[in-house]
Amino acid sequence: MAEQQTVLQQLQTSVTRFQQNEERVNVFTNDPDSVGFYTTNLEPSKEIETLPHLMGRLKDRYLTVFFQGPWGPGAQYSLNDVVQGPDGAFWLVVGPYVSGDSIEDDIADRRLIPYGASPAAAEENIRWAWAESNSVEAGEILTLPRSYLPGRNSLLLFYLNTVCVPRKPESELISGQYQYEEIEIVPGSPSNQVRIFFPVAAGDVLDMFVASSQMSEAIEKAREAAAAAGTLAGAAETAAGQAEAAQAGAAAAAALAGTQAGRAESEADRANTEAERLLGGFDASLIASGTIGLDRLPASAVQRLVEVDTEAERFLLTHDDVQDYDTVKVLATGIMYRVVDETRLDEPAGYKEYSAGRAAAVDWSGVENKPDSFLTHEEQQRLAGLEQGAQADAAAATTTLSAALAANADFTVPSYRVGSNKLQVFLNSAHCAAGAGNQYQEVGAAGADSTTIQFFDALETGWTVSAVVLP
Repeated sequence: MAEQQTVLQQLQTSVTRFQQNEERVNVFTNDPDSVGFYTTNLEPSKEIETLPHLMGRLKDRYLTVFFQGPWGPGAQYSLNDVVQGPDGAFWLVVGPYVSGDSIEDDIADRRLIPYGASPAAAEENIRWAWAESNSVEAGEILTLPRSYLPGRNSLLLFYLNTVCVPRKPESELISGQYQYEEIEIVPGSPSNQVRIFFPVAAGDVLDMFVASSQMSEAIEKAREAAAAAGTLAGAAETAAGQAEAAQAGAAAAAALAGTQAGRAESEADRANTEAERLLGGFDASLIASGTIGLDRLPASAVQRLVEVDTEAERFLLTHDDVQDYDTVKVLATGIMYRVVDETRLDEPAGYKEYSAGRAAAVDWSGVENKPDSFLTHEEQQRLAGLEQGAQADAAAATTTLSAALAANADFTVPSYRVGSNKLQVFLNSAHCAAGAGNQYQEVGAAGADSTTIQFFDALETGWTVSAVVLP
């Protein structure tokens, strides 16, 4: 009888350890009490940050912007603050600083960058918010104000400040499970269209975030890690269920004495070791669960701009200051470098100078009539291919103005259908948008064929206009 009680106690101990592991998995994944961490039973114990707490921290740090009103001199600004200039334009603060005597000086010093404008390089991230001018029904195509690369994990879409879940090509369409799907217009080329599975009313506010190529790769790695973590968490949950079944049959198992008790103890030790390995040694840079959102992205995937006064200070930087893919700007020379080997920060081999290290020695504030946006390398290749007839089903034409073109004057382009969103117009290689408040308007009745557009502003002699009609 005493021997049977000993076996029963051992089984109950094993069940208790299984249940504790299951509870730690639940706290780590869901944080039901919003504590932010859980304590391991190791000696010494450790506090492990939960997934929801880490998600919120990363979102507050990297995805939330704070509107601070009109720009003012001598003001203390922080990363992701948004200010409004005297001309009404919005500017994003790229790092904490105290504003100077004029907003023009802050822009020249690259303390501020345009908020919502396309960046000059594809390596940067884009965020753009807009109020939709037309209503769009569920199942119809929504035209975005900026382009993204389909199938690269680069697009994150928000509707009324709520993140939308994308549908993958291989996923079955279930009502309410997905909110949109990406549309690839030309294989391997950028797209500015998605198909939405919910209605959008005119005036509704949407927000899009286009991640850089490095960030997209990090998202894909995080998804792979999520699948692996989900498999291990499922194994722990299954083991806990088996333990509960073992408790129900404890009386019968007691007759098997030491053999069954030893087997149950061995299984409990194995499951406990696996759970501790999963929860105690999990790399936070790979954390993900279910459908991954950008707010789960590890901080190491976000590129940073670090400024130093001299070249000598650049070689004093350490791993705590910068990491691979960060950018270092030397204020004395204005030259910018990309970190290519964070183990060699004290020598030139650890850095690579940008091909235009200081914007060809001309500040953007001194350039007149510069376009609002620029083509990425992929868009330039696509436009060049269309102009040379590489896209058999598309029509394209490029014109260099031999004389100035007055505002609202007719300009001839290849035949297109008004309102079909098939016409793409580029001015000096910068993509233009149609409609009030943009760069040009289509001429003709909706649904009718037309060969005419009108630019809202006057164009100068020598400017180049390219028009592409997609198939």
